[in-house]
Amino acid sequence: MTIDHREIAFEDAIEHDLLNVAGYAKGDSANFDRERALDPTVFIPFVKETQPKTWENLEKLHGTDTESVVLDDLCKVMDSQGSLAVIRHGFKCFGQNRGTPY
Repeated sequence: MTIDHREIAFEDAIEHDLLNVAGYAKGDSANFDRERALDPTVFIPFVKETQPKTWENLEKLHGTDTESVVLDDLCKVMDSQGSLAVIRHGFKCFGQNRGTPY
């Protein structure tokens, strides 16, 4: 039996396990915001579902701009403090603490 040692085979194996074993879902590259380096169609629903009261308060402040304000604030904090700090400590959006540390 021949073993494929190319990088693409390794990438395919990782993707297969993430999708079929670990329960991840494959994203749509058309939704990826290159400037912000994230997929807002995944992030925004996650925040709305996990922190509905905070989201409601932010919508009262920002109305139809809420998504953009939250994404901009998230990116600013990630740029200045790094993604790991956001994962651990969340981030603030106009005084509203976003996220729960793991």
